[in-house]
Amino acid sequence: MDVNEEAMAVNKRAFLDFLDQDVGKGLTIGMEDLHNHNLELARRYLFNPRDFMQPASDAVTEVARNLDPKFLKEGERVMVGFTGPFGFHRVTPRDLMSSFIGTMVCVEGIVTKCDGTPFLLASIWSHVVQFM
Repeated sequence: MDVNEEAMAVNKRAFLDFLDQDVGKGLTIGMEDLHNHNLELARRYLFNPRDFMQPASDAVTEVARNLDPKFLKEGERVMVGFTGPFGFHRVTPRDLMSSFIGTMVCVEGIVTKCDGTPFLLASIWSHVVQFM
């Protein structure tokens, strides 16, 4: 289920076009900005983030290196985060269902108690670093 290199290059180019505007220079990309720039890209990103996280990270890393070549050490890359309206992909822990597997979601809630056997087998987290 790996994305081929040509598709990765096309997706990276789409994010580079987006980052060339004034609206996404930071490392936290607003979904509304992405939606306004390219509606189809924003929709595909929500429903299949696996194909887009790596190209988005590569595009932001390239922009960061172009702004300041000393910002990143050799081999380091920038991780991206997303904010803003996720539509029906913004859920509470109670609304999080199996239909969201493989899609990007924004889970809102506060953990007040946690006990029992964990049901989550794998989770992907990324750390967002801001630079100016």
